[in-house]
Amino acid sequence: MEQRLNEVDWTPNEESEPGDIIPPVFVEKDRLIRNLETEVEQQRQLRLADAKQVEAKAARIKDWVTNKLRELEEQNQHLKVQNAHCNEQMELLRKRLEQLQVMGASVSNHKSSSVRTSVAEVSGIDIDCI
Repeated sequence: MEQRLNEVDWTPNEESEPGDIIPPVFVEKDRLIRNLETEVEQQRQLRLADAKQVEAKAARIKDWVTNKLRELEEQNQHLKVQNAHCNEQMELLRKRLEQLQVMGASVSNHKSSSVRTSVAEVSGIDIDCI
């Protein structure tokens, strides 16, 4: 404190108490310090608010990703079931075609759609998988 008093070239007189007279330089510095403290607090509050917003956005993104992943997993499972069903149908068609070839039936003279329809009708095959 004495060093600061020496810097401002102020000397207390016999009648003055240490807290009686505050030099204008100290008043100005105090005001500046309070302003800076206020500014720092405002910045801290802004950063805190920004952090909360980022956290909320991250939570929303996480929820979206989780839901999308669940949706894609369900779709994948459905496609696997459909694929297995179509593979079964295709195997039935192959077997039926072999039977028809063994029996000497000629399917080459028919249009592609009529072959599909007639084979499906004879075999009881689900045409939607073809």
